[in-house]
Order: sequence, then structure tokens, then C-alpha cells
Amino acid sequence: MSGHFRKKEDTAFVVSDSHLGNYEVHAVGSATHVEYWIPAERLPGFNASIQGIISAESTHFGVGFEGFVPDSFGLKGKDVVAQFIAMAKTWDYSRTDFVCEVSTNRKAVYLNFLF
Repeated sequence: MSGHFRKKEDTAFVVSDSHLGNYEVHAVGSATHVEYWIPAERLPGFNASIQGIISAESTHFGVGFEGFVPDSFGLKGKDVVAQFIAMAKTWDYSRTDFVCEVSTNRKAVYLNFLF
């Protein structure tokens, strides 16, 4: 059996019930909102017990969010929105150019893909 978690409904992950038995449950705000309290010194063990992937259910970006702005190739100087527009046009135009852009600017692609 496993416990399913959501943090502020932004992330979701699974931890085994047997591992969760090591931690205290506390009511926060009201009796219907409970959470496990994991002491800081035990976080490495807790993190190691996470099964599968941690998924981002939703994200929040401020008005001034630009994402990682690369300094080379076709995405040079573009904010995250302009990057996605450029990548979509590149995909339609040339899959080879798309792959080259991802290879050249992987940091931008990987840091901004959740946007």
C-alpha cells in the first residue's frame, strides 16, 4: 500500500505506507487538512522512499516570468513564450532544425518545458 501526496495541489508523488509510519501526522488549520511532518535530518531517507516520479500538476508564474533566456542559436535573447513560439514554428518547418535547437539550447528546453 502507498500514500499519495499533493503539495498545495501543485505536485504529486507516492511513498509507501510502511515508510510513512515513521513520521507523525499533524492537523494543520482544520481537522480535515492533515500532513506528515518530516524532520529535516530525515529528509534524505524520505526522499529516497519516493516511488516513481514526482509530477507537477500545476505551476504558477509571475507576470514578469521570462524563464531561462539562452544566448545562442535560434532562441538567443527570447523569453520563454517567444521560445515556444519559435520552437513550434521550427517543428513545422524542419524537424532537423528542431533537434539541433534542442541540442544547442537543452538548458533552456529542460528548464522551461514545464511552463
